[in-house]
Amino acid sequence: MFDRYVVHGSLNAEGNSAMGRNERMGYFPAVGLAWNFQNEPFMKTARDKWLDEAKFRFSIGQSGRAPSGASVYLGAYVKGTDYMNMSATKQARMQLDNLKWETSTEYNYGLDASVLKGRLRFTFDYYYKTVEDLLQRTTNYLQRLVSDRLVISIRVKWRTKVGSSVQMLFYLRTKTGASTVM
Repeated sequence: MFDRYVVHGSLNAEGNSAMGRNERMGYFPAVGLAWNFQNEPFMKTARDKWLDEAKFRFSIGQSGRAPSGASVYLGAYVKGTDYMNMSATKQARMQLDNLKWETSTEYNYGLDASVLKGRLRFTFDYYYKTVEDLLQRTTNYLQRLVSDRLVISIRVKWRTKVGSSVQMLFYLRTKTGASTVM
């Protein structure tokens, strides 16, 4: 059984004083599952003849990002224009007691297969990433591109002899409906 199923997990706890007092700590879990189905009894014939590896994978994980700067959650006041011949102050920055961590959630579905004594290898990955509680919208195109993203990756590798191989790699990336092939 232990040669067929793999489970791993983690919990990352982060603290940051730049966050609002109600959200200083962030907790970001991750879990991964894999099924090595080449080791199942029903795959014995294929494994004996041509199949080396066959594995399905799934993982989901979160990561957090805090705002840059010190104490950005605190309200700030600056000198304003005079009011009735007296000095005055005005609010320059709002108090943000509930400022949250920017949280990225990434999903990965995958398939790995190896046949013919490792000569032909195939890998398929489907990645999807979402971002919640975005701290700051940006006009930088490259940073916007990674906010919500879907990537499909297909890799095929043919090994003719030790140290010699031909490899093809295909990507399909999409962001909110737009797609490109690279």
